[in-house]
Amino acid sequence: MLKTINERYQQLAINEDIYETGIIITADTGFADEPNMQYLNENNINGYVPDNQFRKRDEKFATQIEKHGKRSDHRKNSNAKSVIPSSEFRYDPTDNTCCCPEGHSMTCKKKGENQRGIETVFFHCKASICKTCPRINTCMRNPEAIHKRNAIGRQVSFINEEKRKPTYTDWMKERIDSDEGKLIYGHRMSVIEPVFGNLSNKGLTTFSLRGKTKVQNQFKLYCLVHNIEKIKNYGKIAA
Repeated sequence: MLKTINERYQQLAINEDIYETGIIITADTGFADEPNMQYLNENNINGYVPDNQFRKRDEKFATQIEKHGKRSDHRKNSNAKSVIPSSEFRYDPTDNTCCCPEGHSMTCKKKGENQRGIETVFFHCKASICKTCPRINTCMRNPEAIHKRNAIGRQVSFINEEKRKPTYTDWMKERIDSDEGKLIYGHRMSVIEPVFGNLSNKGLTTFSLRGKTKVQNQFKLYCLVHNIEKIKNYGKIAA
């Protein structure tokens, strides 16, 4: 997307590299992954993209959940089953071992990096152990699956914070948590987000066409109407 924007500015002969001007780029949490953060850093793009925990780190939003609740509460299935959290499993990063709440040793399935580039260790319990465990109904979301062929018991994963190296996501967190970052992203909330709300009010909740070209053309028509409306209400035409 950023490459396409730069190419359009070049085609219009506005600027050979719009990002060299220090223009500020913002995006919502859906774009906050390690490859995107690495691209911004390596190309010296002045970007601000928050992770999905940035409000929890902001003191201004400390009482938000208590006052208004979580935004996703109304979408949650009331019948969703809660299980024993991974925090109750005893993980020893020194020996790379893990025991379940009942004291059974778990098998280290693999080590790898998650989408943020952080080293993560995955464990699972043998199916034969979980079958006879008295806490199987509170430990597994689907206890019946343990009786299937090649079944695997409860699985958990842990991040070794002591060994992990700094990531590009950490770099972006520092930018977002800074006073300047909070100011810039707060400005985006009042400038960018209303556009999506306006388009939704005009009926653009789903696309009625199929195919990339057709969808792009439909979206451009909505944007055209939106911009004409802005000119009418706030531009020189209104004056």
